[in-house]
Amino acid sequence: MPAGMLSDRIGRRNVMIGGFMIFSIVYLGFAIANAGYLVWILFAIYGFYIAMTDGVSKAYAVDLVPADKRGTAIGLYYTATGIMALAASIIAGVLWDSAGASAPFLFGSATAFVAAVMLVMLLPARNHIN
Repeated sequence: MPAGMLSDRIGRRNVMIGGFMIFSIVYLGFAIANAGYLVWILFAIYGFYIAMTDGVSKAYAVDLVPADKRGTAIGLYYTATGIMALAASIIAGVLWDSAGASAPFLFGSATAFVAAVMLVMLLPARNHIN
């Protein structure tokens, strides 16, 4: 709920950018963590990513389309999310096997950073188009 209220105030895109940046930093931390307690701290911080992106991303997807296309937007959102989660899992497994345990986390960190940059560069800063 706090992330939703924040997205109403500063924009969904901005909250998602913050969430992706947290994800990027946490995954970088997972890649270089050398003590068990660090992993626990990183998991606690990771919760902010989930809180900032889970509900807000769905609301943002709906905001980007006209009112009569909202159901289609949610369907496309979940389809794209599922396909990308499958692809990410396969890539992570291949990286883990071929390059070691920190490779998937470095890859995740980099892709989250790229996602944040793409949000800044490609999507409008306003909350609603309709």
